[in-house]
Amino acid sequence: VGSEMCIRDRVASDLSLNETELTLENRNLTEIPFELSPGYKQVTKLLLSDNQISEIKVENLPPKLKILKLNNNGLESLNSSVMSFLRNTTTLEELTLSGNPWLCDCAHRELMIFVQTMSAKISDYALVKCKDDRPFNTVNTADLCNEEVNLFVMIICIITAIMSLILGGLAALYYKYQKQIKMWLYSHNMCLWFVTEEELDKVCRP
Repeated sequence: VGSEMCIRDRVASDLSLNETELTLENRNLTEIPFELSPGYKQVTKLLLSDNQISEIKVENLPPKLKILKLNNNGLESLNSSVMSFLRNTTTLEELTLSGNPWLCDCAHRELMIFVQTMSAKISDYALVKCKDDRPFNTVNTADLCNEEVNLFVMIICIITAIMSLILGGLAALYYKYQKQIKMWLYSHNMCLWFVTEEELDKVCRP
């Protein structure tokens, strides 16, 4: 509560200025404090580094942002509305994103494209990495979905091969032990359509 009051006082004291810096670094925040005061809309520098923020909402972003620091948090992705805001705002000069476990897959291709197209404004772009430690600047966004399709095809091929081996093994066992199998089925009244009494007589005949 004390730290929040301090933040409110800081914003309120800067209301007369054209630019306001709001520093919320290293405060164990899990989200951006929304509308700290009426002066929050005047914030141009929002510093949120070294927290535990896992989600950003567009309504939490001041409209006149020039600098937004999000490095060293718990962000895995950004929603479309946030990316649209950051892409289209004419005031944004600097954005930091490194030190977050970003997801780099087909479902998050939009994020990859956003970061790569915004690289000129992302001051730590060379340090931005995927959750699997791949640097963003080495990921080919055109291949993201192809990788998943290829993986799916490979899994289907493996499953098909395993099923073929199982069916082949069962066929070999039946061919070798078909007499015993038919006798067992008939004695247990199972699959009688598969074993006729006439056929069983032939099997049992010496």
